[in-house]
Formats: sequence, structure tokens, C-alpha cells
Amino acid sequence: MKWMQFAFFWFLDVALSAAIAQFAPPYEKWSLFFLSMAVFWLLPTVLGAWTLIKFWIAYHLFTKRRLVRYFKAKMHENKFPASAGHFDHMTYLSFVLDEDSDLKAKMKAAFFVGELTTYKESKPFTMGIAAQSAFEVAMEEYRPDR
Repeated sequence: MKWMQFAFFWFLDVALSAAIAQFAPPYEKWSLFFLSMAVFWLLPTVLGAWTLIKFWIAYHLFTKRRLVRYFKAKMHENKFPASAGHFDHMTYLSFVLDEDSDLKAKMKAAFFVGELTTYKESKPFTMGIAAQSAFEVAMEEYRPDR
């Protein structure tokens, strides 16, 4: 986040805390001000951590298997080459793009690169890691002859 945005949000927090403190009795103004500042700064952190925990629980229970099935289905549909010898998803997709494979496979590999990169950029701690992990599991399970 840019420093100007951070300063603006900090200013809004201080202004709202000061406005809330105006409704308190004179001897509790400072304590209410600091309490409201703590709520404004700590509550989003706690809620964000809880949301992150819920995502990863749901990922391991439901989403991972769906993503792996989706990636494997698209790999079969577009006749991707075998992924043996490739540990990383980007080296494998680069291999598919560089190899003399079917044009549909190259187009789908380029789509996968864009999709995985978008997830990494937009949601790096959730879907970015989740999609990358699921694609690598799909690479391990993928057998082009089946």
C-alpha cells in the first residue's frame, strides 16, 4: 500500500476515534479514544487472520480436489505432454509452450500461466498458493496415456 493511502486511512481512524471520544464523559475521553483506535487497528487483523484460516480449511476439505480435477481434465482435453521430470509448474508450462506440441495445448498452457499469475498477484496468500499447489498435484497425477 502506498504511504499516502496509509496516512489517509490513519487520519480517518484518528478522526473517527476522536469523534467517538467526544460522546464520552470528560474523564473517559482518552481511554475511549485509545480503545476505539485499538478496535480500528486490531479488529481487521483478527478478522483477516480468521478468514485466512477458514479459507485454508475449506481448501483442504473441498477446493483442492476440485481444482486438481479441473486442471487434469483440461490437460487431458488439450493433450498436454507428460509432466515427468518437471517439479515446478512454471517450468512445465514453459516446456509445453516451447515444445512441438499441439496448438491447443500451447494455448491452454498460456491460459494456465495467465490464470496462475493472476491468482498470485490478486490473492497471493489464498488462491495464489492454492492454485499453484493444486496444479502441481495435477501435474503429478497426470498421465497422458489414460
